[in-house]
Amino acid sequence: DDDDDDDDDDDAFTLCVYHPAAEKWGADDEVKNTAAISSSRRRQLFSHDNHNTPHHWNKRLCSHIETASHPGASMQRQDLRRLMEASQRWMQEVAWQYHQVTFHAIRAADSGKGVLFGIRYAGTLPSAAITSASTFTDVVDLHLYTNVPDERLIRWTHRKTGKPVLVGEWSFAARDAGLPGLRGAWHGATVATQTERARKAANFIEKLREMPYVIGYAWWQLTDEPSTGRYPDFEAMNYGLYASTGEPYGTLVNAMAQANDKWRHDEQQHESSMVLVNPADGVHSSGGVWEERQEDDEEDEVYAECVELTGDLSIGTFGRELCSIEESKHHHHHHHHYNGNNHSDTIRTAALQLVDRLVQPLVDREEAKRIAKRYVNDVWYADSKRQAPICCARLDDWMNRCATVRPGPIYEQAIGFWLWPGSYEGQPRPWSLNSFDEKAYDEEAGSEMWSRTEHGRWLRQPSWQTLDESDKEMSGRWVAALSLVGAACDIKM
Repeated sequence: DDDDDDDDDDDAFTLCVYHPAAEKWGADDEVKNTAAISSSRRRQLFSHDNHNTPHHWNKRLCSHIETASHPGASMQRQDLRRLMEASQRWMQEVAWQYHQVTFHAIRAADSGKGVLFGIRYAGTLPSAAITSASTFTDVVDLHLYTNVPDERLIRWTHRKTGKPVLVGEWSFAARDAGLPGLRGAWHGATVATQTERARKAANFIEKLREMPYVIGYAWWQLTDEPSTGRYPDFEAMNYGLYASTGEPYGTLVNAMAQANDKWRHDEQQHESSMVLVNPADGVHSSGGVWEERQEDDEEDEVYAECVELTGDLSIGTFGRELCSIEESKHHHHHHHHYNGNNHSDTIRTAALQLVDRLVQPLVDREEAKRIAKRYVNDVWYADSKRQAPICCARLDDWMNRCATVRPGPIYEQAIGFWLWPGSYEGQPRPWSLNSFDEKAYDEEAGSEMWSRTEHGRWLRQPSWQTLDESDKEMSGRWVAALSLVGAACDIKM
């Protein structure tokens, strides 16, 4: 594009990043078929040097993202769209470069004998990485902390990449192990007893076995995390097949062994599981016959796109406080409703209208609506001046593309990482309608139950009662947060 160092480039959102050995997305035959390449050839193919990349492209992009992240900053919606598109292009470049370099480095060492699993994706394969992942890896690895495997997401991942899927991380934790149970996966992946934990795990494996495009799984993890928390994030969860004493959780281990035996038995009945065939041909395996349907493919693609957008919105936007909701001072002092503030009343009225729209695809829509309206009326508020432009742009995009999409298991994981008080910091208070402030720490949790944060602070654990209530109110709290911030951003559906 250009090599000048002028910070005032007219096209501030243009990215000019070298495509290694490719004129467009996808490697040429020479690169794809080369197992070993010289160091000079590698530099020629893979270097991002000053001859190929404008010196200030990253500075320009990052400076605009920083501006868009400041509450109250003034940016045109059109400029925000261009900024998000530019960010997506950069992520595509990073993914392409990463996959290509690691592919050739590994192939140069193993002469093409090994299976490449690529990146371990937390939840979903990002759209920016689809092309490079399908070009340079043999298997796609997804991490799913859900009650059941998300079949729509897994099916779409296989169809989009043409690769088999490995669920490379999943687990359930039980309370009866006596660990604090904080800073782990969302509350839906925790259960009361080891018996229930074993039942959930066996059912999860059975559901995976029924999907012909899934080649296996990897349980997280062998041994429980220490009660004082692992370093550096101090997560303390009952994720182990073994307790920290070395004793196995017999009920769980036996249930998983039986489920694994069924999987092995099915595989032995067939000469090949045929999970590597072209998705368009259908897959015949121990799980039956999968017939591709056009309408399923289109629905799955929209669903997968919205899973990614939901994660970006929940963890990357609300979780980073780019979108701001606050506890109503009136609620804090046990009063109700906004009082004498026309601006707040306008936002509240608009938010209530959004609630009615946003609950429509939910299975528990009536209960979610009741909870959401209670939060909007009595508990939370949102101020237009406290919303960052990038928050409003992302939320606008989500509402107009994903508000009518039926949520699936992975939605709960994405939402829970922000809203569930047992995961990480930054959850909006109150954690549930019935428990807030000191009431959140009742006798069930015990005054001695504490969790350490990444910053070294110690926080007293919310009670299991509070966590249960918060989990039940998850959908309603999510709808309330979207509605209030959407109204503050003046988003129209």
